[in-house]
Amino acid sequence: MTGGPFTFTGVRAIQIPPLMAFVGLAVAALLVVVIADRLRDPRRRHGLALRWRLHWRLYPGRGFARRLELYRHYGLPAARKVARQARPSLRTWWLRHTVHHREIAIFLGWAQGWLWPWRVYATLEDNVLILAPQKEGKTAHLAGRIIDAPGAVIVTSIRDDIVASTAGLRGQRGTVHLFNPEQVGEWASTVRWSPVDGCEDPATAIRRAAHMVAAIDTSGLSDQGFWSNQAAMVLAALLHAAALEHLTMAEVDAWALDEDPTPLTILSQRRPGLNTDRAAAQVRRYHALHVRTRDSIFLTLRQVLQCMDDPTTAWTLCPPHGEGLDLEDMLRRRETLYLISGDSLSPATPILFSTLVAEIHHTARQLASRRNGRRLDPPVTFVLDEAPAICPIPHLPTWLATAAGSGFCFLVGGQSWSQFQERWGKDSARTIWNNTKAKLLFGATSDPDDTETMSALCGQIALPYWETSVDGSGKRMRTRRWEMVPVLPPEEARMLRTWRALAVRRNALPTIVRIERVWRRADYKRWRAKDGHIPLPSLGLGPAPGDLSGTTDEQLADPSWTAAERGRRPRPARPWHSAEPGNEA
Repeated sequence: MTGGPFTFTGVRAIQIPPLMAFVGLAVAALLVVVIADRLRDPRRRHGLALRWRLHWRLYPGRGFARRLELYRHYGLPAARKVARQARPSLRTWWLRHTVHHREIAIFLGWAQGWLWPWRVYATLEDNVLILAPQKEGKTAHLAGRIIDAPGAVIVTSIRDDIVASTAGLRGQRGTVHLFNPEQVGEWASTVRWSPVDGCEDPATAIRRAAHMVAAIDTSGLSDQGFWSNQAAMVLAALLHAAALEHLTMAEVDAWALDEDPTPLTILSQRRPGLNTDRAAAQVRRYHALHVRTRDSIFLTLRQVLQCMDDPTTAWTLCPPHGEGLDLEDMLRRRETLYLISGDSLSPATPILFSTLVAEIHHTARQLASRRNGRRLDPPVTFVLDEAPAICPIPHLPTWLATAAGSGFCFLVGGQSWSQFQERWGKDSARTIWNNTKAKLLFGATSDPDDTETMSALCGQIALPYWETSVDGSGKRMRTRRWEMVPVLPPEEARMLRTWRALAVRRNALPTIVRIERVWRRADYKRWRAKDGHIPLPSLGLGPAPGDLSGTTDEQLADPSWTAAERGRRPRPARPWHSAEPGNEA
């Protein structure tokens, strides 16, 4: 068609005045310039800012690990190389390349990549330190590592949400145990453990008493080392006496309250193959001390034994002889043990958890010493969430130094590095820092020391810039110079988005990872879709403390039996212990 307002295709031609077209192009160009200026990184003077690179899952920028570095130091090849020693059962090339990655590595998160995100791993010999403020994703990340752990797992946590998200899947691989002395959350304890069990051996009594006394907070006390040592020796003698007569912590607590001659009578008896003279002399000396000296030792003992003041906690510590948790059997069967504390942070709980975890560690070392290579295969995993608050193991710095050679994997979590310095002291905290070869450091922290530390770990890079000057004749000159710029400035470390963390491993360049959220895992979704069953008894349905001595695991799991016992167990004494499990931390 011709001569009309329509083209030959039947579509009206749109006539745009040249001036309007020019204005439109100018506005579009201005928008591009403004957006590019807003998105650029002012420290690098070109390119996208870090927050936008992370949002679009791009390479974070110069100074961070590129894909080749990720492949060499954060990929499965490095994990397989370590697995040759860490997993003697997987020494053949074929096995190491065909097993699931959870058998040979610790997953840290995804680095850059949209269509193909790069998976970042630590090896089985890399202890992992995780620092994250509250509600930044630490617990959600640790839940995945609990599910993936190839061997036995020991878990400590302040809330029971980590039990809700992992116990069902761990229960598909072995028995799940819960030690919940404060009756926190929804599930009741399935195990009881007595510090007296095994103390027929004087060495065990001495070791266990030392762990219990070392876990108390004696800061601010004069001569704290002296009084702690004296209390440990007395407590060891009392534990030894109770074990010889198959008694419980209730008797130990009663003996410590007064000058009961019963332990001295027990230790004074002659027993074939066992010399109790030193323990008897220790009790005799304690009773003969000046009243002021004895009171000072007694005050330390009361701190250790204050767990017996709560009837529910005392019940979990006083099982009948031979019916407590079998630590060696639990490790051999690759089972899972959860130690759950409350938000109230009872001063007795850290002592219990530290002592129990220390005994598990000792038992694991004994097992490892009898294995080929002097290590456990598969390794036992210790997931110590909120370690400074609820599980301040005095010997943790030493454990981390020797873990790699014994088949132990430690994942130690806290909210701030200042917690570790306060609990262990600056020197021991520095040892923990150096012996955790992989670190996940989250943002959103307001502590300038933490952000400065994150920035210092990433180092600096040299960036070029042009400097313009005028010489004596008035001629303008441009000179290329170099400027040292932090790879991750402290302010950008603070502003890392939720579910992002700085990952640093050994001597490799740093990277920023997107951590795993357990509820997005395929196996978690399948478990929830199937039945979502958690193999633990409900806290409100179990029998009252003191009524479980004659019951079996089958009875506890029987719905009809638990329904008949409904209401007999007292509810938690603290209101916040009755609340619904919180959101993932």
